[in-house]
Amino acid sequence: MDVVEAFDKPKFCVGDASREEEEEDDDDTLSLWFHKKRHTTTLPVKRVSDVNNSLCGSMKKSKVSPTPYDDVPAMSTDKSFSTLKEELVLVEKSFEDIRSKTQVEERRLQSIKRDIEDCCEDLENKKKEISYVGRINKARKKMQGETNKCVKDFVAKEGQLRLMEDLIGERKKELKTKELELHQVMDNISKQKELESHVKELMNDLVSKQKHFESHIKELESKERQLEGRLKEHESEEQEFEGRVNELESKERHFKSEVEELNTKLMPLKGQLKELASKEKQLNGQVKELESKKRQFENRIKELESKEKQHEGRMKEHASKEREFESQMMEQQSKKKLFESQVEELKSKERHTQGQVKELESKAKQLDG
Repeated sequence: MDVVEAFDKPKFCVGDASREEEEEDDDDTLSLWFHKKRHTTTLPVKRVSDVNNSLCGSMKKSKVSPTPYDDVPAMSTDKSFSTLKEELVLVEKSFEDIRSKTQVEERRLQSIKRDIEDCCEDLENKKKEISYVGRINKARKKMQGETNKCVKDFVAKEGQLRLMEDLIGERKKELKTKELELHQVMDNISKQKELESHVKELMNDLVSKQKHFESHIKELESKERQLEGRLKEHESEEQEFEGRVNELESKERHFKSEVEELNTKLMPLKGQLKELASKEKQLNGQVKELESKKRQFENRIKELESKEKQHEGRMKEHASKEREFESQMMEQQSKKKLFESQVEELKSKERHTQGQVKELESKAKQLDG
């Protein structure tokens, strides 16, 4: 089907001046109506000039060919009016077809525009979610660095503990050597009682110091167990965090594929919009041409008004669909808020882990002191 003008200018072969003067009086009323309708969406229609030409040819033949009723003017006038009525019916049918096709194309254009708006909003949402995933990856890297620091501090504390154990072993060896020396002194010196009292004092002192060292060792062992438990808890939290990060990365890949798919869908829609714009320009020209024939459609005004009411009903239906779309947008925003709350929860866990690390560092400093 070629895109052509909706109507060629009809070639009326019969008619009188008085009828044309009566029809010109109604130009003002119909011109207002066509002025309101001339900005509607347009569409391709078939050429109907052949119908007008055939009608005009038949009318010419009926006018030129001699008939047995040429002497009767009333019958010729009736025939001319009947042919005019038939032509008017054909033109009205073609106009009705154009009107229905215009409405269908207008609805199609509106749906395409809504699809494009939905695609653009989806693209913006996907870009925001991808930026959130990047922030979470940065937080994960920071968390891993702090975990490595905690492990290094733990290894350093273990080294200090081993040094303390070595010192205790050396103290025990010194204690044994001093005991041997005391026994030698007791054998060599006659004042055994004084030496015994002195040895008892030394022994008590050594026992108290040994008890103090043992209590200190027990305290260090309990702190070591606490540190190991916290490290295990931290490792479990890190594994949970890594699982969430992997899930978010998979969502990011899914979002990227959806973005690419939306971009591929947008390309043909843009081409369709350009094609529809060109068709709209062509049909605007057809509407301008139809304005010259507005005197022939006086009897169709009531029917077109009823169709206009139907169109208003469709507009109400379109408004309800817009409200439904707004509810969907609210649902998307709620999902976004849920995602932000999950991010805040991860940040709070990170802060909690940092507090635990600082507490461990402060306790380690106290032990060093």
